[in-house]
Amino acid sequence: MTEKTLHPLLRRQLRKASLETNASPTTVTSWQGFLRRISHAYVENDQDRYTVERSLSISSREMQEQIERSRVAEENLRAATDRVVALIENLPGGNMIEDENRKIFKANREFCKMFGIHCPPEKLVGADCLTTVEKAKAYFENPENFVKRIEETISAKKVVIGDEITLRDKRILERNYFPIFINNTYHGHFWQYADVTEHRHQRMELERAERMAAVGALAAGVAHEINNPLTYVLANLMFLSDELGHAPMSSELTRMLAEAREGAERVRDIVRDLRTFSHMPDEQVDAIDVRDSLEWAIKMANNEIRHRAQIVKQYGEPPRVLGNQSKLAQVFLNLLINAAHAIPVGHSSTQKIRIATKTDERSCAVIAIQDSGEGIPKKNLRRIFEPFFTTKPIGIGTGLGLSICLNIVRAMGGDITVKSEKGHGTEVTVVIPPARAQDAAGATQRQPLPTIPEAKRHGRLLIIDDEKMLASVFTRAIGVDHDVTFADSSNDAIALLEKDNRFDLILSDLMMPNITGMELYGIVSARWPELSARMIFMTGGAFTEQAREFVAQLPPERILDKPFGSRTLKTIINARLNAGNMDH
Repeated sequence: MTEKTLHPLLRRQLRKASLETNASPTTVTSWQGFLRRISHAYVENDQDRYTVERSLSISSREMQEQIERSRVAEENLRAATDRVVALIENLPGGNMIEDENRKIFKANREFCKMFGIHCPPEKLVGADCLTTVEKAKAYFENPENFVKRIEETISAKKVVIGDEITLRDKRILERNYFPIFINNTYHGHFWQYADVTEHRHQRMELERAERMAAVGALAAGVAHEINNPLTYVLANLMFLSDELGHAPMSSELTRMLAEAREGAERVRDIVRDLRTFSHMPDEQVDAIDVRDSLEWAIKMANNEIRHRAQIVKQYGEPPRVLGNQSKLAQVFLNLLINAAHAIPVGHSSTQKIRIATKTDERSCAVIAIQDSGEGIPKKNLRRIFEPFFTTKPIGIGTGLGLSICLNIVRAMGGDITVKSEKGHGTEVTVVIPPARAQDAAGATQRQPLPTIPEAKRHGRLLIIDDEKMLASVFTRAIGVDHDVTFADSSNDAIALLEKDNRFDLILSDLMMPNITGMELYGIVSARWPELSARMIFMTGGAFTEQAREFVAQLPPERILDKPFGSRTLKTIINARLNAGNMDH
């Protein structure tokens, strides 16, 4: 055996033994010692190897465990990252996460689409947000303010919810900002953008409808309160005119009386129009004459028009259309006000708004409203029906008017077209299909009652109204021909009927405190059935659903609209008394 064939550890021990003896063994004794040292070297070698192998085994096991833990942590991190990426992609709206150095960590497709970024969102990862903002700011109505607000928000590092910003194309975005803190250390932020244009549109329409409903309710209350005093003003003026008609009067006095009557009648017509259109339910659909809606719109827009232009009417014979008269009147009112606003104030003698109606070759109703105003630029013409698009100053227009008009007309099966040229005015044409024959046939108008001769017999009348001044009106108007008993409440009327119910006619106000005319009708029907058919109802406005339904069930001759004059009162009373049979 040579030294080269020995185990390295043994070889080192042999060399060590040789150095310690400084010689090779030559005697038996020395060989015995040498072998003992070799044996001892083997033992040491086994102990070292065991220690090394044990250490290596422990290190290997710990390393494997560390590697496994690292692998699991890496997989968890990858899964968490995938979840965040999926969340950012699938959350509604445009979403983006920036790190603390304003580098993009993740953005979704909607974010790119919203801001006109023409590349996949993956391409944005690592991009500098300052550069991205600089490119995107051109999309905003106020670019510099957009950038400033971003800087202020990031600097504050506080959650911001519902920050609204407007784009150049009039879209409205709602922005949320969430700073990201991990162990109290700032690690970036999360932006979320939502396009709320349609939601704002719907909310504004709802708010507008609510305002219109409130205005309608207010108009109804005002109309009711005006109609009562207007009744005795108008009735007394007519009575005075009749009484003085045969007496000699100066021309000035006659003219003054005529002017007073004309003024009262104008107030009556205005209040009647307000009452009619403020209380017409939106769901009520009838076969209507578009000219009636036009006339109402002209009256309502008159104050805007008369200082700017003259109205020129060219009415043909359009067919009736099926729709809601109040909504159609709203369309025409909007179009007329737009036409008026296109013409400067102070040129009414030379400027005109033409309104024409006709039937086209398809038997549709055609309504054209043409103004001689400044016209609409071509670049704006294609956008005028877009929600929120307006060229009017802030506070004057919302940009919803024409959009709402188009929706109303299209709901009727029609359409609106616009022709305009800058400097040459605008013509808006509304085309609506005709109502079906059965619908048009069912549309009936309340006809004025024919003139009735003087009463053929003396009648006994009970008048019930909480407006006490009406007592004198009835006494003057019909007291000569009939016996009139007046009660200023339903309770007083019931007390009178309990004592003596021999009345030929009962005229009752519809809306009274405590017990209404409708409730009184129910009481009379139950206790004195023969008298219920002799009741006529006076109304300054049926402004509850119950009142409207009640009035709709009665024949026209049993409704007396306030304000009324003495002649109308005589006509209705004499017609009923002369008919003889009061039962219906």
